[in-house]
Amino acid sequence: MKKIITFCFFAFALVLGTQNAVAQNKLEINKVANEKAYELRKELKFSDDALEETYQAYREKALKEYSLAKHDGVNTPAYAKNMATVEAKFSATMESVLTEEQYKRFTIINESK
Repeated sequence: MKKIITFCFFAFALVLGTQNAVAQNKLEINKVANEKAYELRKELKFSDDALEETYQAYREKALKEYSLAKHDGVNTPAYAKNMATVEAKFSATMESVLTEEQYKRFTIINESK
């Protein structure tokens, strides 16, 4: 009985540790998305509404990238195919958020990185 309780305790500790690691990754993703959105705002000078939508687009892209890397592995054909879809959706979102001139500048900035 003591061994079962000990085993359950360790299993529970592992579950909590895993959730903490995932939360840390999400916090890091949010931080990076925020930094990229503000960096882009410095370059393109857009409104607060556009800033929020840009942040959400970067965040969604990063979360999907993380999820795909975890699920498919990085160097697989499925990952490359899914990332192409994620990139296309990200570009479409950015095109709808930014003005035509801002989007042209965004593509130039994005290609140079």
